[in-house]
Amino acid sequence: SNGGLRKKRSTVEHGIAWVLSEVRTQLEAIADVEGVPELLDRFPECVLLGGIAARRELVAALLGEHAVAASAAALLVAPGMRQPVALELRCGAEDFGPANGPEAEAWLRSVAQAAGQALG
Repeated sequence: SNGGLRKKRSTVEHGIAWVLSEVRTQLEAIADVEGVPELLDRFPECVLLGGIAARRELVAALLGEHAVAASAAALLVAPGMRQPVALELRCGAEDFGPANGPEAEAWLRSVAQAAGQALG
């Protein structure tokens, strides 16, 4: 039965989340100490736990309702991808462009190239 394995993995994941949260809280309490602000800048603010399907769903939702969002999420959250993945989403004055078509396909190719570099 995989129930024991799932329970153990869940316990480990929740333990990791708790430890990261506790360390961040402790660092924030001493943010005036030299070097700590720089460390906090590199420390994750959010840790996503769960299986590949759950992570892909979240990433696709963050990318928006575009025809290529699910494909991009599959590339960004791939088996064998070194985890954790740092994902920075930006929104600016420039529009993403059409949800499908050549521009969307070009964007997806750029995501595939970046993901390929992360996979090594």
